[in-house]
Amino acid sequence: MSEYVAYYRVVVDAERDHGLSVAIQRERLARLVGDGLLVAEYTEIESASLLGRLRGLPSMRPPRFANRPQLAAALAECRKRGARLLLSRAEPLVRNIEFLRSLVNCGVGYIPDI
Repeated sequence: MSEYVAYYRVVVDAERDHGLSVAIQRERLARLVGDGLLVAEYTEIESASLLGRLRGLPSMRPPRFANRPQLAAALAECRKRGARLLLSRAEPLVRNIEFLRSLVNCGVGYIPDI
């Protein structure tokens, strides 16, 4: 049986009214798990106002996954268990080519929910 680790991403106050709550993301990823086993879940909570201030300032963004500690923890869990990462709301993440390159090269299989 395949094992999966889920990663949810919520921007506080900006997404609660747009159908992107953790509950909605959990439902979407459950369909990807199918007959597999979801062994862990990690949620990154970000501030909409902080994200707005960081846009356009790439020099302030830390490299790789340093600014996403829950993603780093989810990747570590995947490595430990040999599980695949389920990325909820992957589209905003994979638009950043450096982030996508780091994700591809991290040694963990992943399934984006775009």
